[in-house]
Amino acid sequence: MNNEYLKYRMWMVEWEKYINRFLFVERDSNLPYRCPSAYSYRCLYGNKEDQSYPYEYLPNCGSLPKGVNLRFELSIPPNIRYHEILWEVNNRGEEATQAGQLTFGMDDYRNKTYCLQSSAYKGHHYMKCTIKYQGRIIAQEFFGVYVRD
Repeated sequence: MNNEYLKYRMWMVEWEKYINRFLFVERDSNLPYRCPSAYSYRCLYGNKEDQSYPYEYLPNCGSLPKGVNLRFELSIPPNIRYHEILWEVNNRGEEATQAGQLTFGMDDYRNKTYCLQSSAYKGHHYMKCTIKYQGRIIAQEFFGVYVRD
């Protein structure tokens, strides 16, 4: 704003891109690689002590404390053919940057319909799941998780 008494910082929010990060919002079918509604992708969480996952976390909703066990699950209908499932962690924020843990593949979970992780760093992070058939991406989904201190 051009006013000598008021000095506000403003950001342009690209809300159409942002809202498509929520799994429960109906998608624009023109977006590339978005998981069709036939797929189901969810995140369960629980504490480290009992290694159970009794709660469901809705993507980008609320925040979890550090040190929580996470279980990302993918359900693929039996009629969908695929050759490869890849999991990738996308961390953001100062703590993850300092630890050098921004983006890395979860090779131990390659071709599995689940991936285990924990909430280790404060910030907004994503678990990316990519499904391939004959080397081509047929679906890709990002599951957003907020982590607090």
